[in-house]
Amino acid sequence: MFKKSSLSIFLIFIFIFNSAFIVVGHRGDPIKATEETFQSFDTAFNERTDYVELDVHLSKDNRLVVSHDDNLMRLTGKNLLVSQNDFNTISQLTVANGEHIHSLDEVLAKYQNNPQAKFLIETKRLKGDSSDTLESTISQVVQKYHMQDRVMFHSFSSKSIKALAKYFPNNQRIFISGSLKRINFEVFKYSTGVNISSDLVTSKLVSQLHKMSQKVYVWDKMNEDPAQWNWLVNMPIDGVVTNYPETGVKYRDLEKQASSQTLNTQMTYMNEKPSQTFENPYIKNKVTGQTEYLNSYEVKKQIIVDNKPYLQIADNKFVSADNFIDSKYVAELLPYMNSTIRVRDNHLKHSIYASPNIRDTTGTSLLTNKEYAIEGFKKDGSKLWIKTQVGWVLSDNVLIKFTEQVSQQSYLNLDSSKKLTEIDLSQQPLPLATDKSIIKDFNFSTIQLKPIQDFEI
Repeated sequence: MFKKSSLSIFLIFIFIFNSAFIVVGHRGDPIKATEETFQSFDTAFNERTDYVELDVHLSKDNRLVVSHDDNLMRLTGKNLLVSQNDFNTISQLTVANGEHIHSLDEVLAKYQNNPQAKFLIETKRLKGDSSDTLESTISQVVQKYHMQDRVMFHSFSSKSIKALAKYFPNNQRIFISGSLKRINFEVFKYSTGVNISSDLVTSKLVSQLHKMSQKVYVWDKMNEDPAQWNWLVNMPIDGVVTNYPETGVKYRDLEKQASSQTLNTQMTYMNEKPSQTFENPYIKNKVTGQTEYLNSYEVKKQIIVDNKPYLQIADNKFVSADNFIDSKYVAELLPYMNSTIRVRDNHLKHSIYASPNIRDTTGTSLLTNKEYAIEGFKKDGSKLWIKTQVGWVLSDNVLIKFTEQVSQQSYLNLDSSKKLTEIDLSQQPLPLATDKSIIKDFNFSTIQLKPIQDFEI
C-alpha cells in the first residue's frame, strides 16, 4: 500500500483557507433605489454589502458633492454643473425618489454611528486640475467624522491616487482602469490595488497583479448581467464593485462558507463513466462539459462545499473530486481497473460510502458472498478508496481479483514497492514462480508440514 507519510507531505504543500472577496455596492444598490441616495445606501447596507461606493466632486465653493456626474441633468433634470455652482444651489435639487443631492458631510454624519457602514469613495477630478484640493478636503471631512478606518478610495486619475497616498497613507487606494495600457509601475508607486473591467479579468492577470502587491477589484458597466457571477466568483479577486450587491453577497457568503486548497498539480480521472463539469462549485447550475477516463488535468485548486470537494480544472470549470488521483499514481493503479473485490474477512463489517469521505457512510456494508466490479479509484493520503457499483469502499480488508489476463500481467510487471498486497490468490492462478516480489513477501512459517511418519511409502 501507499506510505502513510504521504498524507503529511501532501498537506505541507497545501494551504487550506476560508476566504471571501469584498462586495462593494456601486452607488449603493442602484437597481432597487435611486443611485447615491440614502435610500440606495441603506438598501445596500441592509443587504450586508461590505462597502458602499460613492462619487465626489468639488462644488464651486469647495464642498464635496456626492454625484457620479458633474452635470446633474441625468438625475435632476436640471442642466447644472457641480463645479460651477455653490452647494447651496445644488442641494435644492431633488432626484427621482425625492431626496436632495447630498454632500459627503451629510453622508458621513448619517452613518458615523453605524460601524458596519463603510465607504469606497471615488474621486472625480476635473481635467487639468493639478491641485490637491479635492483630496485634502476629503481628508478634512473624513477626520471630522472619525471615519479614517472605514473608508477606501478609487479613481481613474493617477494624480488623485498620488495625492491620496499623501493624505491617506494607510488606506486602500485603488486605480480604476478600463484598459491594460493604463496600468503601469508608475501608478503602483502610490496605488494599493487595481479596479479593472470584467472584460479584462483573467486568473493569470490577477496572479500577476498580486505578485506586484496590488489587490484586484472588478467592475462592470451599468448594464451588468448578474449571471456573470457564475464565472466571476471563480477568479482569485479581492473585491467587486457591483450594481447587484445582494447577488454579490450571496456568492460572497457561499465562498466564505467553503474552504479552498491551492493545488496546482496534475491529476487524472480514474473512472470509465464520465463526470459532469460545472461553471462553479457553489450552485452548479451550468454544465460546461464532462471529464473523460484517463484524461489528465492541471488542477488549480480544490474547493470544499458542504463537505464535498470539487476540483478547478479551468478558470470556469469545476468537477467533483471523486475518481481523481495524482497522475503519478495512475500506472500503479491501472492494472486493477475492471477487476473485482470481495470481503477479505467474513466476520468484519466493511462499510459502503456515498463518496470518498469517512463521514459519508451509506449505512450499508459489502456482502460477504459477493464480488463487486472496480469502477474507479481515489487516493486520499494513505487511504485508497475503491469505487464499485454500490458505492465507495476503503481498500482495507478487501481482496482484489483480476478478471483480465492483461491486467494480471501488468500487475506482475510493477515494481514490488508499487504493488497492492490485497490480491486474491485463492481464486485465480497467478504465475507466482515468476513474481519474485510475492515469493519474497510470502511467510513460509505459516505452512504446516506433516511428520514424515504420517506419509505412506
